[in-house]
Amino acid sequence: MPRSKLDWTMARRTLSLVTAVGLAGSPVAAQSVLRGFVLTEGGDPIRDAQVLQATVGAVGEFTFTTIPSGKFSVLARAIGFEPAVREFRFSGRDTVLAEFRLNTEPPNLDDLQVVAMQAIELYRGPSELPTQYQATGSACGAILLWSRTGEPE
Repeated sequence: MPRSKLDWTMARRTLSLVTAVGLAGSPVAAQSVLRGFVLTEGGDPIRDAQVLQATVGAVGEFTFTTIPSGKFSVLARAIGFEPAVREFRFSGRDTVLAEFRLNTEPPNLDDLQVVAMQAIELYRGPSELPTQYQATGSACGAILLWSRTGEPE
């Protein structure tokens, strides 16, 4: 079940506090930290969004703790939303709190041409679903349609 704006705001404050306390009590690190959230344009957290190659948590949070010095482009994306890219420069001992706000993107299936159905998988309930298709609080199964795209052979 999606969390409310209040829940993610509290998580954000907690993450900021943990970051501040952690920095105060630790020696200067040789690598930077990037923490943040992936949100809708209205401020709601986006579960299962991706930042770099990591999936964000339940309130849209992510953390990377071993970022070397330099300039980096960081991509945040989620199904149904336009991807967002932000540039960051790290000195090797920074802690940066970032927020990505993604705009909704209508699906565009005009360029997709299905030429052959490969397989159909039926999962009758949440206990049968592979982990990559599970959502917290979900009470349903799934039907997966596998197809081949492109030009007919």
